[in-house]
Amino acid sequence: MGEKMENRKRAKAVSLSLRLDAKHKFALEFIARVRDQKLTTVVERAIKDLASTVLVESDGRAYRWLDYWDPHPGIRQVKLFALGGLETNYEEDERKAFIMTHRRFFLRETDAPSGPLVHEERTRVLWRRIDEFASRWEEGRSTEPYGVGVTMNEELRRARLAEVEWPPETRENTSSE
Repeated sequence: MGEKMENRKRAKAVSLSLRLDAKHKFALEFIARVRDQKLTTVVERAIKDLASTVLVESDGRAYRWLDYWDPHPGIRQVKLFALGGLETNYEEDERKAFIMTHRRFFLRETDAPSGPLVHEERTRVLWRRIDEFASRWEEGRSTEPYGVGVTMNEELRRARLAEVEWPPETRENTSSE
C-alpha cells in the first residue's frame, strides 16, 4: 500500500535536462547534501519558491502562477489566454483566436473577482478534439463561420452537457469569424 501512495504523489513526472557549469552543479549537490534531499527535490522547491514571487499584471489584476495552473492541459491553456498578461507565440496566437472566438464554449458567462472563469466540464470534453475543431475553423471560417460551434455543441450533447447558444445573436464576440 505504501508503494501505491508513493506512486500517486509523483504521478506524471516529466524529465528535464539542463546544462550547468561546474560551480552551479556543485552548489546544487551541496544544497542536496546539506538538506539530505534528492537533486530533484532541491530543484522543485527552488522553482516553486521563485515562482511564488512572480506576478503577472493584466487588466488591473495581479496573477501568480497558481492562478494559471491546472493539471488539465486544456483548462490551463484557456486560463493562459483568458487571464492574459503573457506573451504568446504564433501557434498560441492561432489557438487563442479560436478559443476567444468560441469563448462561450470555454468560459463561464460571468467572471469572478479574480478574473474569467473557465467552464471546466465543457473544456475537458471539447479538448479531446481541440486540434480538429481549430483546424476546421481555420479552414472554413470565411465560408462556414459557425460550423465548428455546431459540431462542438453536438459533442457537448453526447457528453450530456448543456449546449451553448450558438450561433451568437450578435457578432460582437466573433468579429474575427
